[in-house]
Amino acid sequence: MSEEEEGLQRTRQGFEDLCRALNMDEEARTEAWKNYQNINKNYTLEGSELHWQACALYVACRTSVPTVGKGTAEGNYVSLTRILRCAELSLIEFFSKMKKWEDMANLPQEFRQRTDKLERNFTVSAVIFKKYVPIFQDIFRPPSDDPPRVQRGRKQRRHPCTVTEVFNFCWTLFVHAKGLPADFGSRDFKPGLGPLCFIEQLCKLHDGLVLEAKGVKEHFWKPFIRKLFDKKVLKGKEESLTGFLDPANFGDSFMSLGRVYEERVLSTGSLDERIFLGETANADIGTPGPCLCAGGMENTEQPLNRLLGAQTTSAPHPPTPLTGRRCAPDGGGGTPVSTAMQSVSRLHSLLAGLRNSPSERLATILRECVRDPSEAIAKVAAKYFRLAEALYYKILEAVIEQEKKRLGDSDLSVILEHDLFHRSLLVCCLEIVIFSYRPPGDFPRVIEIFDLPPYHFYKVIEVLVRAEEGLFREVVKHLNRIEEQVLESLAWSTGSPLWDSIREAKNHVPTCQEVMPAQNFEGADCSSSTVGSPLTPSRMSEPRTNTAGTARGENHKLTGVQVSHVVLPLYPRM
Repeated sequence: MSEEEEGLQRTRQGFEDLCRALNMDEEARTEAWKNYQNINKNYTLEGSELHWQACALYVACRTSVPTVGKGTAEGNYVSLTRILRCAELSLIEFFSKMKKWEDMANLPQEFRQRTDKLERNFTVSAVIFKKYVPIFQDIFRPPSDDPPRVQRGRKQRRHPCTVTEVFNFCWTLFVHAKGLPADFGSRDFKPGLGPLCFIEQLCKLHDGLVLEAKGVKEHFWKPFIRKLFDKKVLKGKEESLTGFLDPANFGDSFMSLGRVYEERVLSTGSLDERIFLGETANADIGTPGPCLCAGGMENTEQPLNRLLGAQTTSAPHPPTPLTGRRCAPDGGGGTPVSTAMQSVSRLHSLLAGLRNSPSERLATILRECVRDPSEAIAKVAAKYFRLAEALYYKILEAVIEQEKKRLGDSDLSVILEHDLFHRSLLVCCLEIVIFSYRPPGDFPRVIEIFDLPPYHFYKVIEVLVRAEEGLFREVVKHLNRIEEQVLESLAWSTGSPLWDSIREAKNHVPTCQEVMPAQNFEGADCSSSTVGSPLTPSRMSEPRTNTAGTARGENHKLTGVQVSHVVLPLYPRM
């Protein structure tokens, strides 16, 4: 037997062993081997052969099969978690290899979308599990305090459930029940008025939203738990939906819950999210197991970040002269969901304790002006809403403070009476709020609603970014992308005020040398001075510092935009 034949025989033997371990049906086994052979002939498969065979088996398992009733069933009820464990393939590596397999096998778009959804859903669960552990630790005692379990006879009374069992039960109940009411995102959704129990305290301790938690509890959680009682999955006091943790009920409830959840996993082809609870969680998916001991969360950051970062890889891109490109604080990539969670959390932290009205300091500054602009500003701000309004006043105060430091005791009435500047700033704040809650934001629709030309909106972005140091990294990046969009197309549309500015400048468009530092050009003479332009403010070097004390944009020349230089020449009197 030749060496090549021996290698093929070993490969086939490994595949057969894997199929036997999974109790794979003959049809799926044959299809998976055929697909694996075809791909192996046309491509060089790097790494473990068993891992690629696991991908082939997963595809074969998710194919619709005919049923006795002349219908079709989605898949053959072989768990993806079992496939990964038997093939000794981690979850992160599976998603990476699966994307390549989909391309090599030219799988349909529908299948690719299902795999992408599976990855996104599991990443969300990873974030939730990371939040679940410290919340559980705050409520329950450490598992080390549990007395050792003693084997009991059939007729002996059942022992109370341990902390570890409660931890596993709560997580299994959550992953079986998670979801929101169908109308939760609609404007007509109304949460119930029932008691909050200690949900409000938990939300305060762990940055939760009380209103949303209350809505989920009344309109989804209680009906779901009642349904489990009706189906005899949970045993206890049906009238109060409690008692399933009592010693007499817990064992049966936990076993039944695990059974119905496993049935759902097998029927839908989902990942078994109890994988987080296993002792081999690190090896299986690169995320933490149930480390409930004090300090147990210290080692969870790195593996969880690997899971979150596995979906998003930053593609290389050429540098641009846009403002703030390197202003964003350092931070790794994240999924859309995790990014939204962090954005909303940072936004609430930024505005904690602030009112949607001027602070005492800002009100004093406005009253000191020759013509008090408070009423005019209030009319603009009163049209819009809570967070955006609070953010508007916060940034307006920061901008004015910067101007007072630069101009001394000069009167700011002329600057602060420009309606276009205030509208641009307010719309920008509103876009930040929308983006934080619902990436990717609502631009350019938001400026269309307020009838604001992109050309004018663009000019306030850097003023805002430089004035507010607490903006989340993803928000700064989003504003950078808006700048790019305006510069690439929107500013040059028909009817744009940019054309009027060019005509007023006698058709002289500033060159790159006039608006950028000399050292930003290849082969430029660094000793040469830049040429001023009435349309472009001067440049200066000024590193920004965020709230954590790290320099933002080190060694990067930021545009030295003062409000008076932006407002007066660029925003015409309205």
